Amino acid sequence: MLTKETLDLQRIKTITEAAALSGGEAPVTRLMKQALEDCVDSFDYDNLGSLIGYKQGSGAGPKVMLSAHADEIGFLVTKIDANGFVRVTSLSHWWTYTIIGQEVFINTASGRQVPGIFGTHFPGEDSQPPRYRNLDELYVDTGLRSREALLALGVALMVTRLFAGLAPGLRDPGLEGHAVLERGAGVDGQAFLLASGFWLLFPH
Repeated sequence: MLTKETLDLQRIKTITEAAALSGGEAPVTRLMKQALEDCVDSFDYDNLGSLIGYKQGSGAGPKVMLSAHADEIGFLVTKIDANGFVRVTSLSHWWTYTIIGQEVFINTASGRQVPGIFGTHFPGEDSQPPRYRNLDELYVDTGLRSREALLALGVALMVTRLFAGLAPGLRDPGLEGHAVLERGAGVDGQAFLLASGFWLLFPH
């Protein structure tokens, strides 16, 4: 049975909260390599940057591969207006219903994470029925009220990612939290975190 008592939650939290959007998976693969240095015989990378680990078996059984992707869907900053609101485009597809009011982090080139909240304007909300919002109608509000203040923090054409965090109260026998879908799975009381063709085992 997979429960929070059987897991190293801090390690899972660190790996699942690593900022690793499509094309920038290195933060996750570095963590995976550190965690597995004593568990495998050798490492390799493919041309796309996937981390691959090899463990030599007896040769008597079949070859087994456990794999998953390390990246996650994110956003690219396209504009910072004069009032400090950040406009973005998606690296894949999001239903905007799911992101209005969500906390995000803007990851700068220097590694700084600037927190913000997705918002939108609702003109005529008292007299008109609600409608679907296109992504270009949304903005990220960091609380800073000028373009210059954001540029000074290094925010300029960088990627942002949705952030949910690891829920402190996990639902037995499941696992909830940011990027768990991309990087994790639970099997019979043991948690595997998977990233770019690699696996990580947390025993009881």
